[in-house]
Amino acid sequence: MFELENVAVIGAGATGHGIAQAASLAGLSVRLCDQSQEALDRAVERIRDGLDRDLAGGRATAEDRQRTLDGILVTTDLEEAVTNADLIIESVPEDLALKRDLLARVARLCRASTLIASSSSSIAIGELAAGIPQPGHLLGMHFSHPVPATGLVRIVLTEDTAEHALEAARRFVARLGKTAVEVRDSRGAGEGASPW
Repeated sequence: MFELENVAVIGAGATGHGIAQAASLAGLSVRLCDQSQEALDRAVERIRDGLDRDLAGGRATAEDRQRTLDGILVTTDLEEAVTNADLIIESVPEDLALKRDLLARVARLCRASTLIASSSSSIAIGELAAGIPQPGHLLGMHFSHPVPATGLVRIVLTEDTAEHALEAARRFVARLGKTAVEVRDSRGAGEGASPW
């Protein structure tokens, strides 16, 4: 069984930092990577602020808050972020060339068994597969906003997505306490395409 314990999130914006927070709260080891240290610092502040609101509202304990913060390592070093990851989630701006280049670099740095997901909402996941030697390990994982507070994740499947990759993605989403909806790959699939 393909287990996901170490998660790398690439891109520390609104979606990326939310995914990192949700994964760490679920007890996973998270590396949050961005090319900008300033973006990482802002992300940590946003995570801390969100956890403080949850604590004040009774939705989290002080132990949850500290465990979540302790479980996230931030880095500007892509290789450090992805080398030992079981799951890599790309969450960078919606630019086809940017995403393709990043995912190809990630695929060269990570283990062959690593599951690679894109949070893309407007680009077909299959269009991102260029340069990925294991296209069966690629799928989409589009989170609703704000990530920590919402319960839906669209898993976008390409024609090549392997069954074990899908099963691992389902278990990951369930571990986050969220509901997975599987959709066919197409442009905009992350935004609400028809279920599979």
